[in-house]
Amino acid sequence: MVRKKESDARRELRRMRAELERSGDIPDRVPTVEVWMETWITRGLETGSLRPRTAEGHAGYVRRYVSPTIGRYRLDKLTAAHVERMTSHMVNELGLSPTTALQAHNIVKGALKAAMRAGHVSRNVAQLAQAPRKAFHKPRAMPISQAVQLLDWAHSQDAITDVRVNIAIWSGLRQGEALGLTREHVDMDAGFIHVVWQLQSLKTAPGKTMNSRHLGGSYYLTPPKSESGVRRVPIATPLMSVLERRLAEMPDDPQAFFITAPEGGPLEASRDSKRWHQYLDAAGVEQIKLHEARHTTATLMRAAGVDMLGIKNIVGHSAASMTEHYAHPLSAEDIANMARLAASMDAARGALRIEG
Repeated sequence: MVRKKESDARRELRRMRAELERSGDIPDRVPTVEVWMETWITRGLETGSLRPRTAEGHAGYVRRYVSPTIGRYRLDKLTAAHVERMTSHMVNELGLSPTTALQAHNIVKGALKAAMRAGHVSRNVAQLAQAPRKAFHKPRAMPISQAVQLLDWAHSQDAITDVRVNIAIWSGLRQGEALGLTREHVDMDAGFIHVVWQLQSLKTAPGKTMNSRHLGGSYYLTPPKSESGVRRVPIATPLMSVLERRLAEMPDDPQAFFITAPEGGPLEASRDSKRWHQYLDAAGVEQIKLHEARHTTATLMRAAGVDMLGIKNIVGHSAASMTEHYAHPLSAEDIANMARLAASMDAARGALRIEG
């Protein structure tokens, strides 16, 4: 079902782009919400203000929720009540979560902000509308005993499985960042992973303004999610040996991936997620989502005594600029923080063996 929705969104985005190419621009008169949303998304993709995956997602929301409810209204006739009725319809009649309705609300708000800059409207009525409350979701973290159990299981498997599990637990990399990790960005001598790219499978090519590397087919390397995502992550001592094991069987090509598909080449995110759950089953530990492995890393570091700033620097939640991340070398504190985590995990492993 999800794949069908994604393909519909991508098809809609291609239609939007073709329409804008035919018309060149929207008419001078105030456009309808639907026309403006299409123009805004298409321009955002072309200029790089919207990432390709974001543009595809926005197009899907517009097609399914925005256009059917408020798409016919001219921008200057749209009211806060209209926006509220859209989100209310999504929750009360379509049975969607408040979080999904909030996303639609925020997409409309972003489009209207651009409409103000273009001079189509004098105010952003979505800002005046009551926004749905986001459904509360507390991410789970794997207990340290189960993290140790998973790591021990992974060490008995092939090198790719071992490195995938260890990167998930030790590094705090996002899924795309892990899948996009290549030999050239792992400095074993200096002891850090340089997070520069994320792997994405895109049906719509990134705009020319976005720095990207096309790998063939639908695969692209694009910059991390945010500026703070470009960072240097200290390599924990246990991860070092796992990376060495994987490097020994990898080609010398600087662009060779640490994590690959069985047939070679990049590993698609959905296959990676499926593998992750298979790993957890095989290791006999509780199921958590792959994204929650990042939360596990942060939680385990917190339990090991690492402060919040140290955690943010490592997992990429810092507000520091991209330039600062490139220029700033690893601090002694960053390295010490990762050492604290390794020591905490070793202590847990020792305790488990005594209990066993």
